[in-house]
Amino acid sequence: MSPRSFFRLIRLIIERPKEALLFGFITSFILAAIGLFFGSRFVIGDFSKVDLSFPNADYNSIGDYTRISGSTYSAWGYFDYGKARYYIVPKFDNNSDPQYIEQALVVRIESKDSSAWYKLTSVTKKRFTHSATDPATPIHVDGYAHTMGNDLRESALQYLQSLGFSRADAEKTLVPNVVYYDMANKYSTLTFGGVCALLTIIFFFAWIRMKN
Repeated sequence: MSPRSFFRLIRLIIERPKEALLFGFITSFILAAIGLFFGSRFVIGDFSKVDLSFPNADYNSIGDYTRISGSTYSAWGYFDYGKARYYIVPKFDNNSDPQYIEQALVVRIESKDSSAWYKLTSVTKKRFTHSATDPATPIHVDGYAHTMGNDLRESALQYLQSLGFSRADAEKTLVPNVVYYDMANKYSTLTFGGVCALLTIIFFFAWIRMKN
């Protein structure tokens, strides 16, 4: 808010308190609706959770705001997009004797986790070629899947093609959602929506009281 807008708001509150309360009610109502809408999408996503700890996890059930949790024992390299790094979590045709990647899920990782994901990739590829000597150290994932933007999806497809996939196979293999470590966003969004809802009630009853 610019200084001019701030002083206009103060003037409105002082000179026309009834209109100020109505303005506050409308504004807080809109913000509460937005906050609770997106917060509820996180909550709904919790009920359709996909656990990566299970080799037969259903990647086809992953949609926008689906909760992705569990520990992954597989990774298959990364690609960079913007300033972030994205790793591939593969689902193999047969986890005990993998022959090919059936589906590929993209996870946006934190920079501090890059080394662990790199090591997991190395072990996964050795397991794929039946030359693994050390067990994989799993990496815990806990976040929400979100629909990929066109540019990010194109970067993911190009990465799969660099691995030897044809364009058609890459599009078939890629899960069109990216997983973010955004658990904190659920709580902040719900808190924001709840606070705005409370303010909506306060403004409404204050306006009714002043109107009468």
